Amino acid sequence: MDTENAYRKFLTEIRDEKTENWKSISEKARNKFKASDLRLEMYEYPDSVWILKNSTFDKIESDSLNFIKSPFPYVKSRYKHTNSDGTIEYFYSRSSGENIFEVDYDLIIDREMNSLIFNYIGKYLQALESRKDKGKFQKEFYVTKKSAGFLFPESTARVMLNYDIDLNDKLNRKIIFLELAY
Repeated sequence: MDTENAYRKFLTEIRDEKTENWKSISEKARNKFKASDLRLEMYEYPDSVWILKNSTFDKIESDSLNFIKSPFPYVKSRYKHTNSDGTIEYFYSRSSGENIFEVDYDLIIDREMNSLIFNYIGKYLQALESRKDKGKFQKEFYVTKKSAGFLFPESTARVMLNYDIDLNDKLNRKIIFLELAY
């Protein structure tokens, strides 16, 4: 099977959710990606996490929108960005959704510190932006990625197949690999 057909088969199996016979990515490959700078261009982790008893204990940062007042405990995470000129900016997220009263706070904080979010200002999104004028798929993919961050693999594969993207294009293959394997 040639490379183009292998990628098409890969996309078709993801779209059709027929991945039960796949071998998982090797531990070596996962560790290599985890140690890479690319991972931090695609995703980011909080540098600090707090659990607040309720919103009266919270502070609205100068660059934040007002948040919904909450009488219940919730998790607040801070993300640090170092700009190209060396200045540092922070942004914050707040989340709940579980009964924090019944869970060990240290477990919640550890889980949040290791939870990634899409990096909306990283070089990965900048690279997608630089390619957005290369075709309809590239434009749609960039716009969707910029607005949503994480995309469902099945939907991404379906759109790639519907747009009949060039599977011989090395950059398209890299996008497939990064989006659908990691």
